Amino acid sequence: MATSLSLVILSAFYGPKDVTTALQKLVDASTQSLTLTNKPGDYNKFFTDTWPGVQKSLSGVYQYTGSNPQAFVSAEASDPVSIHPSTTNVTTGTFPPPSGVSGVKILAIIYGRYVVGSHALYNNLYPIVKDGKTFNVGNGEVGADTWYGVVKTLAVYYTKDGVSGVQGRAGQEYKTIVF
Repeated sequence: MATSLSLVILSAFYGPKDVTTALQKLVDASTQSLTLTNKPGDYNKFFTDTWPGVQKSLSGVYQYTGSNPQAFVSAEASDPVSIHPSTTNVTTGTFPPPSGVSGVKILAIIYGRYVVGSHALYNNLYPIVKDGKTFNVGNGEVGADTWYGVVKTLAVYYTKDGVSGVQGRAGQEYKTIVF
């Protein structure tokens, strides 16, 4: 007997705004897929624009029943979102915590238009996330300017022991995120 797949949006941000619930409501129940066009202004139809006049990205972590979580990112007015059972995005949680850090797992770090794959950044963020400290968002702290000339959002998706579900925090470049 075939297992029916179910698409769950675990956590998502549009710029600095948590849009997890709104994005889950856009999942097509009959196909368990999510497709969003991305012409100028499209995302603002689905999500309130809390950062008017600034180009943003939509990012998140999702999971199909019985599969590993995956991350996606879509630059506003550029890349459409297309999540289907046969789609493979970026598998999450590829960097384990550094020695001496336990009880937390960072699933994905997204800065601007890209999923960040810097082991150094993961190592820097693990103790900050674990201890609930702050992180100043900037190109130097992240290690790269992933969207030249655009003020970016850093989104960090993670799990913590004793806390149910995937947690997410997002903050604008030149600001501070509190974990």
